[in-house]
Amino acid sequence: AWVQGRLVFENCPLNQVLAELRRYYPGWIINTNEQLADVNVTGNYRLDQPLDVVRSLAHITSARLQEYPALVILN
Repeated sequence: AWVQGRLVFENCPLNQVLAELRRYYPGWIINTNEQLADVNVTGNYRLDQPLDVVRSLAHITSARLQEYPALVILN
């Protein structure tokens, strides 16, 4: 899927998803909520918009998202 510019996850812990997204985001992605770390994620996401993916993950997990230049914090 990454050849087509996609990341695909099936029942992956959010921490694993965030670790993969960090490879494509030019800043820091930090999760300060340990309860979110083990939430399973299934989805098919675009690699060229990692910030949009983080926003979507925050929305579906009801996490609070703080955005700064080159820094995104989920809590």
